[in-house]
Amino acid sequence: METKTRIFIADANPDFCTQMAELIGAEKDFEVVGTAGDGIEALAMITELRPEVVLMDLVLPRLDGLEVLRRMPETGVKPYIIVLSGFINSKVIADCSSRGADYFVPKPCDAMSLFERIRALMGTESASAS
Repeated sequence: METKTRIFIADANPDFCTQMAELIGAEKDFEVVGTAGDGIEALAMITELRPEVVLMDLVLPRLDGLEVLRRMPETGVKPYIIVLSGFINSKVIADCSSRGADYFVPKPCDAMSLFERIRALMGTESASAS
């Protein structure tokens, strides 16, 4: 039986979460296990759902993405983390990297390129899309 990569999305924009979840759901090797609209909810759900990959914006209410990254080790979960954000500068990218982010992808992003990056992280580059 083929297992799917479990992906969690944290973004304050519900339309972005819905659109990204639909695109991910169309890929036969991925499944969205949850979404959150703020950082506190994201940390709680990541702890509970234990996804393999987290797609997260930095601009989140209640707890920003950098603080989520800082607190991630407390969850006991070590997912791959891809920061998707329109807020880009070299300091932010360095901060994300030093706090455990695996990739930083500027918004808007090309979904197929993002999916290739996820497959590369998971070691499933040869997996074919839907």
